[in-house]
Amino acid sequence: MGKFIVEFYEIENGNIPVEEFLKMLDVKMRAKLLGIIKILQEKGNRLREPYSKHLDDGDR
Repeated sequence: MGKFIVEFYEIENGNIPVEEFLKMLDVKMRAKLLGIIKILQEKGNRLREPYSKHLDDGDR
C-alpha cells in the first residue's frame, strides 16, 4: 500500500483553516503535530493507538 495524501480543507475565500491553526501554535507543538501528520501519511488506515482509535456507533 502506498502513502496516503493528507489534504487540508480550503474554504471558498482560499483560506486553509488547518494551516492557520498550525501557524498559531508554538514551534514545539507545531513540530509534534506535523510529525503525527507525517505518520498518518505513511501508515494511512493501518494507523493504530495511540494515534487513532476505532469508534463504534454512539462513541464520541
